[in-house]
Amino acid sequence: MPLLLCSLGWIIGVLVWFPASLALRALPGPIRCAMATGTLWQGRCSRLVAQEVPVGAIDWQLRPAALLGGRLSVHMTWSLEDDHLRGEIDATRDSLTLSSLRGRVDLATIRSLPIWPAGVSARLARTEGSLRVERFEGTRRGGRWVDLRGTLEGEGLAWQAQERWDVGGVRLILGADRPSVGEVVDTGGPLEIKAALSLVSAPTWTLEGSVRARDAAWVPRLGVFGPPDPLGRHRLSIEGR
Repeated sequence: MPLLLCSLGWIIGVLVWFPASLALRALPGPIRCAMATGTLWQGRCSRLVAQEVPVGAIDWQLRPAALLGGRLSVHMTWSLEDDHLRGEIDATRDSLTLSSLRGRVDLATIRSLPIWPAGVSARLARTEGSLRVERFEGTRRGGRWVDLRGTLEGEGLAWQAQERWDVGGVRLILGADRPSVGEVVDTGGPLEIKAALSLVSAPTWTLEGSVRARDAAWVPRLGVFGPPDPLGRHRLSIEGR
């Protein structure tokens, strides 16, 4: 019995104090941590690199008790200069759940991450602004995201085509009445936007509502949505994936 207790104590000690620097060597090939401190259970990667591009720092704290129920549960914070996100991650064999996600990320940072397909990367290269995240949550199961809730707010948004199109601020509130269904509204700026967004069949999405120009420069641009009603509103009916 003493030998068994000593062995068990040694195993627990190894797990509790297992260095983060060794644990992070298990990261997939294109991703590596150039500077790690702490342990497997609570640590920090001060310089995370993906495809040789620095993508910020990550702090984490694992919850060992969740492992008894067959779950991996971790509180995580990501930061890169002035950008930051923090939240909870729970993973099982069949699903990955994000919860209490909040923070702020500049679109320049998002497009610099080496994770986008060529087409998406080209579209992101034309965007400006920042994204604020407030109490966002969702679950990835069966290859798609479900049960999406929370608030996403774009600030200082602009699109650079042959000329610059300033959009201003846009807020998306998901899940107030039904998961993965929400309202898109402007927060003041050159456009008045009121629309309903559905992500129930994600990755396919639909946007239904109206848009009206507050700025005269936008009046001819909105002609792509058809003629306006007597109040100057154009109907939005867009589907994508």
